[in-house]
Amino acid sequence: MRALLLATLALTSLALALASCSTGGSSGPSEPTIPEVIDISPADGAIHVQAWSRIYLRFNTDMDRASVEGALTLSTPDRALVPHTATWMGKLLELEPADQLEDETVYTVTVGAGATGSGGEPMAGEFVATFTTRPSHPVVLSTIPADGADEVPRNARIRVEFSEAMDEGSTAAGIVVDPPVGYTLTHDWNFLEFDFLDDLDALTTYSITIPGTAEGGGDGQTLGEDYVFGFTTGIGADDEGPYAVSFDPPRGSRNVSRDLGEIVVTFSEPIVDMSGFDGIDMRFFGLIVDGMQLNEDQTAIIFRLRRLPPGEELWFDLGTFEDLQGLVGEDTPPYSITTAGGSEIFPVHEGDAWFYVDYDVGESFVVRLENSLGNRFDMIRYVPGDKVWDDFDEISEIRHFLRSGDLLSWTGFVDGDDASEFTPPLQWLRFPLQAGSAWSDSTEFMTGDYTIRVNYSCEVVDVADYSPDPLALSRESETLTRYIDRSTYSAFPDCAQVRFEYLMRVFWEGDWAPLESGDQRNFFCPGVGLVHREDITTEYDVDGNPQTPEASEFRIGGWMLDQ
Repeated sequence: MRALLLATLALTSLALALASCSTGGSSGPSEPTIPEVIDISPADGAIHVQAWSRIYLRFNTDMDRASVEGALTLSTPDRALVPHTATWMGKLLELEPADQLEDETVYTVTVGAGATGSGGEPMAGEFVATFTTRPSHPVVLSTIPADGADEVPRNARIRVEFSEAMDEGSTAAGIVVDPPVGYTLTHDWNFLEFDFLDDLDALTTYSITIPGTAEGGGDGQTLGEDYVFGFTTGIGADDEGPYAVSFDPPRGSRNVSRDLGEIVVTFSEPIVDMSGFDGIDMRFFGLIVDGMQLNEDQTAIIFRLRRLPPGEELWFDLGTFEDLQGLVGEDTPPYSITTAGGSEIFPVHEGDAWFYVDYDVGESFVVRLENSLGNRFDMIRYVPGDKVWDDFDEISEIRHFLRSGDLLSWTGFVDGDDASEFTPPLQWLRFPLQAGSAWSDSTEFMTGDYTIRVNYSCEVVDVADYSPDPLALSRESETLTRYIDRSTYSAFPDCAQVRFEYLMRVFWEGDWAPLESGDQRNFFCPGVGLVHREDITTEYDVDGNPQTPEASEFRIGGWMLDQ
């Protein structure tokens, strides 16, 4: 009996890290919006697309998801349909092919006219886009300067990016620079850099030929045909590093649409250092689709985004960048925007799911929000099969919640065949979560023939930035949690540290016997929910004697946003 109680009733098993979403939103236009696809990645007509790429479509309005998926196909030139899974993130739809795509193949993405908006509005017509995957042999992906560029500095270095690491000898042999000029070559994995011995002539057009006999560093396949690109110099040399010249939307913008789609930072010249952030809002990091992207001429960083949380200031600090000459530019000013709507520290949206790792026992699980009806919802915990990466399809527990006014209540749970209700509901959170606020109460529930009483107290200990350590949420450092300066590190901003203490008793042989006590520290962050929990649990033997306390910890390992 005791093992069952401890396994199914311990309050310390709660794991509710919620991600950037909410029920809020702005009112729509008076006339129905005609649905259309406003962005697709890979872009229509793109070439040299990686075979393991995912496809993203962004619509201009909320869609009837079933109708879109029923009208959508990914196909090959012989009209063979490619199996895929569809994941919605607000107005952004992600398609993940079931298998790696074929090399050097044209794929067609079609959204038929049968797709409709959430209100049944039909699309204006069929949407069709194509892209071509990379061939099996090496190809040139990009050059700096881009082919046809002008006003290129006379001291420019040239960079060629290949689809794979190249054989140095066969690549260097046969390179032609016209007009001739002395240079040295540097091979860096799949990049080839030209360092000219003297400044180039002013106002002169140069061409560079990479021989078709250049071999890949793996199986020896060649480019197959010469690759030629050219550029025209300006009158001067480059003597300063790159700096940001514009932000879209502008820095400090407020009331930004949650369906912004992308943020673009444009620089004064091509940049080559994409090492990462000096500091970043971890919520923003989780909202980026496929990481930071450079535009074709490498003068702009593009962040393609999922739907943003409402009423939140999202920020990042990019730091400095280098140009091809190795010159370091000015520090990029920290960037932030504030989204429209009201902030929600405990966001709720049907279908959202979150991935967790308990770092002490190595257990992974997924929690999904389901059965949302008004202010009531369930958080259902799924566990994998025999291996951690198996499908998460076994339900380990269902927890019922009620949000009313400023109170989030935990009303009951189902664990296996055991269903229990708290009487009265347990006051899990009282909003707003402000430092110094506190509350306490007691509740009871039945399990089998036994009555359990829980006395508990909660206090908001602090409100500050919370940083996982490090960005990748590993445990390499002894410092697992800390509050930090948001301009210099990665953080979930303005998080509330809530301490939850409890004593659980069971009515046993005519008296209340101690069963378990606990001390939790939960970190709740706006737009995300719970991101970190530490707890110490003490169990009691049949004589009421406390046993050796056990400590545990879990942190969010990632989240999957439904909106």
